[in-house]
Amino acid sequence: MTTLGEGAAVLLEALAEFNAAAGAMNLAERRVAARALRLPWNEGGPEMRATRDVILTGDIPARRYEPSTLRPDTPTLVYFHGGGWVMLDIDTHDRLVRELADAAGMPALSLDWPLAPESVFPATVDTCVKAVRELHAPHGIVLGGDSAGANIAVAVALALRDAGGPGPELRRLGLRTDPPVP
Repeated sequence: MTTLGEGAAVLLEALAEFNAAAGAMNLAERRVAARALRLPWNEGGPEMRATRDVILTGDIPARRYEPSTLRPDTPTLVYFHGGGWVMLDIDTHDRLVRELADAAGMPALSLDWPLAPESVFPATVDTCVKAVRELHAPHGIVLGGDSAGANIAVAVALALRDAGGPGPELRRLGLRTDPPVP
């Protein structure tokens, strides 16, 4: 018989409590509860050489991470948090992005994209495409995310690819095209 560690058991219990109560909550209450559930996950993890909150084009809050393990000439990870399109933010995913930046030795930028239902599709993707297009990343970018954020990362990559095919913008962003851009 396999048993769960204490941390996993505590997490599953908290998730069960959240799910039991969620049916009686409105969206604003669910957002607060989901955020409160996730924030303790940020404890510990790698220390960054620098972390800075910034506002990107389109008034998108973002957080820049420079890990202590930064390697020269590495692309920037642009990370889109998950949350079912309707909740969570860069604070709930802070440790995850720090872990990724540290393990890869690359700078990271976590975007706090506009949530639904306040932002109606495709506005969120359009906003993220505009923000990514205007990033200055001298060694290119890598797009990533979890859950809805992974969906946004793929949609942004496809939108950039489809915006005119191979060209200077795709080279500047470090996106791969087929065939590769010379």
